[in-house]
Amino acid sequence: MTRYVTRDHVLFAEALRFFRPPDGNYSRVMFYTKPLTGYLLFDFDWPENWAAGGFLIGGTTVVPLPGPYAAFVAAVELPEWVEPFAAHQVTTALATIISFVIGRPVRSPRDSYLARSETPDYQRLAIQFPVVVAGPGIHSPVPEIWRADFSLAVADLVSLLLNLPYDAYVSAMESMRLVHMAQLYKRDDFGLSYYLLVSSIETVAQKVISTEMVEGADPIKDAWLTRAKEDSEFADLLAAFQDKVDKARLKARFVEFVLQYCPPTRWAWADLEHPLAGLDHYLPERHRGLIDRLAEPLLESLLSPNGEPTVRKLLKSAYDHRSGFTHQGQSPPHHDPNSDSRIFQVQDEYNVKTGRFDPTVLPGFRLMSFIARHSILAYFETLRPPSSRSGVSKSH
Repeated sequence: MTRYVTRDHVLFAEALRFFRPPDGNYSRVMFYTKPLTGYLLFDFDWPENWAAGGFLIGGTTVVPLPGPYAAFVAAVELPEWVEPFAAHQVTTALATIISFVIGRPVRSPRDSYLARSETPDYQRLAIQFPVVVAGPGIHSPVPEIWRADFSLAVADLVSLLLNLPYDAYVSAMESMRLVHMAQLYKRDDFGLSYYLLVSSIETVAQKVISTEMVEGADPIKDAWLTRAKEDSEFADLLAAFQDKVDKARLKARFVEFVLQYCPPTRWAWADLEHPLAGLDHYLPERHRGLIDRLAEPLLESLLSPNGEPTVRKLLKSAYDHRSGFTHQGQSPPHHDPNSDSRIFQVQDEYNVKTGRFDPTVLPGFRLMSFIARHSILAYFETLRPPSSRSGVSKSH
């Protein structure tokens, strides 16, 4: 059932169907011959025009707002098959894909009223996503070389999503949507965003990593399965027991998924930049590269042969923070939503027993965002049909 009037509410399942129809029928039902324009709002200036999967994204228009705020609005030339009432559904899906690639918040309007307008109302669009452009909390710019990488990576991901089996496409988009929401709500509620990042990984991990993969084969279970074929009551009991076992092993399956699809070797210098790396491009040439050379001894120790137990412990702690938020509403213990290092946040916690402050190492938001995006993408890349394979660009 399609809602022709969405009443300022988004159902992501609708966006999935409009972005890629289940029946593969890309044809406009409503008679409307003029081109449609969708809109995306970024948290940085992206002045270049670029394309991805039949979508032409224009350079951002900077819209000044009261106080230290502005908005960055990009017009999107939509393919001719997009329905006039569903322009925002399609850009909602596109915003999810772009945000997933670039690791930044991207917003789409919740209606299509401006899609047919020849003169866009930039003020009306701008108020939907104001961005701090001066003072504390100022947004960070994105260098042109990164923007070029981003556009290629987005185009490649769109190609992947359009070529996956349909159920895999839906699964991929649903997990990516959690990452997207984490980016959007980070400034509103850090605990919720951290929870969404970990959950995005878990949604895929529980489909890919079985309980047997973390526990090993169990001969007794084989005997139980044989008996279950002959005894329906026992089969029901075994199914209920196995369901509880699977849920109890979710943390272990989460850790194994990360180690398999985004191991610590991916966290090294080449793939995960320093939080200040973007500023390096704006420094005088003689000072460039200084940030990339900042040492992180903890990361270097994790990459050593003896580092895996520590990696597992840190990943388990991230999952525990997710569980605390889910079941008790507890926020993660991070004192600051941002980190000054690539990977971890090290903060002092008061030890009541010793009366001293002990350093605590936490997986930061930046690391969990990186792991979520790269592990999810790495898994779904394994499902890409050979005929659609192309070079995958690096996403920061």
